Amino acid sequence: MPHRAKKLTIWMAIGICALGAFLWHAHTNHRGFAGHTLRWFQGESGAMQEANDLAEDLRTVPDLAALQPWAVTMLQRFHRGEVLTNAAPRFSNLAGYHLTSSEIPEFIAKRWSGTNAWGEPDPEIFIFTSSNTQPDVVTIHWRQYEVVVGPTNFVMPSDQLFLCVKAKPGVYVYADFR
Repeated sequence: MPHRAKKLTIWMAIGICALGAFLWHAHTNHRGFAGHTLRWFQGESGAMQEANDLAEDLRTVPDLAALQPWAVTMLQRFHRGEVLTNAAPRFSNLAGYHLTSSEIPEFIAKRWSGTNAWGEPDPEIFIFTSSNTQPDVVTIHWRQYEVVVGPTNFVMPSDQLFLCVKAKPGVYVYADFR
């Protein structure tokens, strides 16, 4: 075998091994660089990956199992006038009440607390009161993503949303990147 053919064979073997290692790593860690790259090539956009990863966390992270019971309790307390909120409703077309930091439980603060580029708390947590078509919900809101938590019979109306992922009954993740 000529020297040039031997070199080409070695480089092809190295390339195949590297591709195999990349694909194996992507398979074993779908949230790492290789996993995100493979998911993108499979047609899962970056926004969809983030929403799916957040929904997976809501299903599998033990600390987040308390989220839905906490949200339902918050809604009950809100209707009894026991929840501290910041001022009047914040959204013009919906009644969204921003929770004060003292109302945020430790498991949420520990998992997600931080500040955004403007130094504001991130994520923000709101209670949205009922309308004729929708029950009360608690929302955990980042700039492009939101976790919407209601009772187990709550169904997220996704017709107005760009991307909506059901994490479990009554719990949804949505992203709006229009």
